[in-house]
Amino acid sequence: MKILKNILASFVISFAWISAGAQPRLIALEYDIYFKEGKYSLTENCLVNPQLFASLKDSIPQTFRKGYFVYTLKHHGVMGVESPCGDYSENDTIARKRAESMADWLKAHTILTKPHIQYRGNDWLLLLSHIGEEYEDLPHKNEVKEIIYNNLQTLEESPEISAKLLVQLKELRGGESYKYIEENVFPRMRYCKVYAYYYSQPKEKNVFPIKPVFSAFHLELPMKVEKMR
Repeated sequence: MKILKNILASFVISFAWISAGAQPRLIALEYDIYFKEGKYSLTENCLVNPQLFASLKDSIPQTFRKGYFVYTLKHHGVMGVESPCGDYSENDTIARKRAESMADWLKAHTILTKPHIQYRGNDWLLLLSHIGEEYEDLPHKNEVKEIIYNNLQTLEESPEISAKLLVQLKELRGGESYKYIEENVFPRMRYCKVYAYYYSQPKEKNVFPIKPVFSAFHLELPMKVEKMR
């Protein structure tokens, strides 16, 4: 009987450790809400917004359980983004107002009452990332990437460099590449990202009822298991 108890105890310990290792300590929920060109007021019928607004209202809890872990909301916020075309200063203003508009909506419709506000109005790195991962039919894609990358060597938050990039892209191959970006890529950069980060804390991460199992077999809870709780 003692051997059986020890086998069962070992199984419970192993299961607890495997469960603890299998689940991530961080879970991030992210949603991209899109805006029309030059606009910062919320439009529920823009691109995939209808589904996202409905999802946002229902899927951001304060805590939730996943497997044998309890996750608690620790950080949340919004990031307003505008495509890097047009006036540099105006892009920053639009991006900021998108973030503020989204933050107001979250306060009214979700539990996210104090979202951290950030914005990026002229993010060429984001454009480079977009065309690097997608848009295989972008004309002269490698040349576009090279133009952006070469200017990134000295890129700061600079209206002059941003304007230079726009001119070079518009002049490349008669503007064929820029026209494609304007029609297909820039609309995907007119958005506000909503994010909510959840962590499983040390006292929360192991919710498997180890102690009652050990007590049922008249066994003491091992020290290494006790530390997990």
